Amino acid sequence: MTYDPAPPTRHLRVRLDRGHTVLEFHGEIDIVAALEITPYLDVVTGHPEPQIVIDLRPV
Repeated sequence: MTYDPAPPTRHLRVRLDRGHTVLEFHGEIDIVAALEITPYLDVVTGHPEPQIVIDLRPV
């Protein structure tokens, strides 16, 4: 399992696990958090056939 540097938001951690990009959300995801997170979601989903897992356990 490889960890990428955390993006500069307290609501999202991004890591690689067995070839999948894991998006781990933290805390309360409100409209302000969504505005912080959206650019990172665009990056990881912006290529063909992204392999993504969304982890909502810490929310």
